Amino acid sequence: MEQEQQERKKILIVEDDQDIGRLYMELLQTETDCVVTLASEPLQALNVVEEFKPDLFILDYMLPYMDGLELYNRLHTIKGLENVPALFVTGILLDKQGKERGIIRMQKPFDTDMLLQTIENITTPLPSAP
Repeated sequence: MEQEQQERKKILIVEDDQDIGRLYMELLQTETDCVVTLASEPLQALNVVEEFKPDLFILDYMLPYMDGLELYNRLHTIKGLENVPALFVTGILLDKQGKERGIIRMQKPFDTDMLLQTIENITTPLPSAP
């Protein structure tokens, strides 16, 4: 069982709106095979990643204490998380620098099917060439 959990993709959601956070959790737990953890603010997220090493960050941009981009930068300074992709689900337009760094943005309110497909695309490795 523990080995099975290790093989499952892990997603860390950072969302300060409790209703949206619960929606993410319910959606991802019922529609994907991912292990999902929710942090309600950036400082909690920075503590969570000490034990929970995600394969994907789903971040809100407007967060307390620091914005999502600053959190993204801080998370990527942690050993083992340097290349973890981030999906920003936000109403805020990200600047050119964010796009150049591989940040994926989805507009709020989001279509759940599109969100699930985007997560699938991000977390599924490309097949290796023969």
